[in-house]
Amino acid sequence: MNKKTLIASAVGIALVGAVGSSVLAGKKLESAYQHSFNVQDKRFKVNVAEFNMGALSGSAKWAGEIHPDLCSPDFKFTFRSEDSIQRGLGGYTIVSKIYAQNPRTQKETYLFDIHSKTTWGGNIDSEIIVPANSFKENKGTVAWDALTATFTLKKEQDGVQVSNIKLKAPSLTITDPTVNLAMKNMSYEADSLSFAKLGAGKTIGKIESIDFSIAGEAPVAFSLNNAEVSGNIAIKNGKVLYTSASQVDSISLQANKQPPVKLEKIQYNLAVKDVNAQAFEILANLFKEQSQRCVPVAESQKIGEEFVKALVQTGITVESKDNQIMLNGSKATAQWESSFPAAIINEKMTDEQAMELVKQMKSQGEVRIDKKFIREGYKTFTNVLGTPMDEAQIEQSSQGFEKGMLELNNSEWKDTVQAKIDGEQLVITLRKEAGKLPHSLEQAKAAREKASAPAELMQ
Repeated sequence: MNKKTLIASAVGIALVGAVGSSVLAGKKLESAYQHSFNVQDKRFKVNVAEFNMGALSGSAKWAGEIHPDLCSPDFKFTFRSEDSIQRGLGGYTIVSKIYAQNPRTQKETYLFDIHSKTTWGGNIDSEIIVPANSFKENKGTVAWDALTATFTLKKEQDGVQVSNIKLKAPSLTITDPTVNLAMKNMSYEADSLSFAKLGAGKTIGKIESIDFSIAGEAPVAFSLNNAEVSGNIAIKNGKVLYTSASQVDSISLQANKQPPVKLEKIQYNLAVKDVNAQAFEILANLFKEQSQRCVPVAESQKIGEEFVKALVQTGITVESKDNQIMLNGSKATAQWESSFPAAIINEKMTDEQAMELVKQMKSQGEVRIDKKFIREGYKTFTNVLGTPMDEAQIEQSSQGFEKGMLELNNSEWKDTVQAKIDGEQLVITLRKEAGKLPHSLEQAKAAREKASAPAELMQ
């Protein structure tokens, strides 16, 4: 066999393989429609009314119901779809036009298109497009630019995994004679979403701006600029590490015709460590049960308690650092960390056991507040209430607040909480050592033991 014959044979085999895969995938697609997409979650019902597939194109019609809570079967959302199907070399391209039915009027409304691309391997890349639109309700108008959502569906052994999630909403406006709302550039991204198991990955949400106002005798104006929240879950050696960070460039509030209040450079960070990953299997099992039957509230609450018990069995460490907020040029900062020991919690815990659990906890933190921040806070609070103070009243109230905080040094909590003046800052520190009870709780424990001693002697 010469080289050209060999190449031709290889190409032929590849083409035959591609055609065979195409036919097989075509049968899978037809089977999926004929068996109502093999939906196993009983909160979703799908009925396929029509499926027609030619060599390269086809169409389908189907209707669906969503029952958010199987304990309330009469509450449901009804919708239908008209699908157009195109076969390509890599799989199918399906455009689904989704129509929803108003449960009160039974009137049908077109919602959006879903563009899906299925691969021969079974993955589905989807894009939901909500076209730009507007409508009037009474004297108000609601308008938005085109909204998009993209995601990938992948069937796995324990259910469908949703990944590569991206949502974008460029703008939303609500105008009314008294109320106005404008939102700009909201987005959300997530590596994955699954209710069947705890998954590692990142999420991030952003909003460029929100402006809200109410007109009238007591007008209110609120604005938020450049807000961002992110989170990350990592799983290693059976332990979960969760970290999150949020920041806002500025928040402005104006009320009762007073000068505006402006909060700036807001930051908050959180890290939760050493969390028992197996505990989340309890929640995953609950979600699975809720997809198959009505789970009563009492049963859900009991499972929630089991989840908390499983969490604390291995202990948890929580940290929050580099937090800050600025008000009219002044600043307040905070940081703290706490660790909770491994423990077994149950309904039959005695007071002594609960006290021992508190005894083993460890915590420390620090809050620093500019004196100017305290004064600006009083000014802001009274302005928003419409009862502004003059400078002398603000100074008197601020000094009273500082004095009250310094009195912690002589209180029954003085071994745990301390306060001091450091230049132009008020500093509050928290310290709870493992193996020691706060003095106030130690006194309460001693008083309780003393009160119970005579009763024990009489038995």
